Amino acid sequence: MKGSPLADIRPAFHFDAGLRADFLRRNCIRFGVTRTEGRITRVQQHPETSFLTWVTMENGDEHKADLFTDGPGLRGLLIQQTLQTGCGDWSHWLPCNSAWALPCESVAPLRPCTRATARQAPLADPRPIRFASGKRRRFRNRNVVAIGLAAGFVEPLEATFIHLNSRLHRPAPPRHPAQ
Repeated sequence: MKGSPLADIRPAFHFDAGLRADFLRRNCIRFGVTRTEGRITRVQQHPETSFLTWVTMENGDEHKADLFTDGPGLRGLLIQQTLQTGCGDWSHWLPCNSAWALPCESVAPLRPCTRATARQAPLADPRPIRFASGKRRRFRNRNVVAIGLAAGFVEPLEATFIHLNSRLHRPAPPRHPAQ
């Protein structure tokens, strides 16, 4: 729409998170990325640069890398808990700080948009989720790149954040200092 304030906005899409993760996994492995799944129990940082040097897994395995991705969820183990990147708090704009997640069956054709609907309680098997709306101050800090929920959360406007994340994220990794 020429002349519209929305002219430069590209659409955001909702994808099945599992299918998206599988797609990223397959393509990253194809390009030589080593993928390790498990619980990180220790993070080692370079004493002078604070770049991550290796992580220790719950099973004792140590993994050294030049670039780490952080995508385990809202807590941001590497980007936030280790590097203390910080979060931009958007709760003054988006005061919703909780949601109830429950499995449900789709009974209508899928719509190309996000719809949040208020329902009467009680819900069947609900699980409360608490969160703060916002995003990391930086998606990349030293040699860690935050993806997915580690980068931020704006529920129930998650499609908005997917768009924002894809617009602001700069995927080029930082240069690792010579050691």
